[in-house]
Amino acid sequence: MKNLPGLIPLALLVAAATRCGAIAADPPKPYGAVPSARQLAHHELEIYGFCHFTVNTFTDREWGNGDEPETVFNNPTDFDADQIVSAFKAGGLKGLILTCKHHDGFCLWPSKFTKHSITSSKWKNGAGDVVRESIG
Repeated sequence: MKNLPGLIPLALLVAAATRCGAIAADPPKPYGAVPSARQLAHHELEIYGFCHFTVNTFTDREWGNGDEPETVFNNPTDFDADQIVSAFKAGGLKGLILTCKHHDGFCLWPSKFTKHSITSSKWKNGAGDVVRESIG
């Protein structure tokens, strides 16, 4: 009990030091690459979905080789881009990436650079454009 009065000034000193340390310090300066506001906003989207839609969708093959006849792309008679987007949203996805030209080379838009595109298909008499319909 003799040392008890000496502990009180020590306790006051610890409390004062702790309180002084509670003052906010400036954050450290960034070092190296720093994400842009656009990159941070993209990061907040969290969950995206991929939509792979091409000629092999209609050939019942998982992997197209690029030798499929363009005329096979004729069956999306009820294609509705809004319905597809709504389904992705209903699933909680915040973004959708449409694969417009996959490894098989088929373009989902009318291309003047290759015959392996919507232009050579029977769908909408070669005048369809999945990409344009998808972006509204």
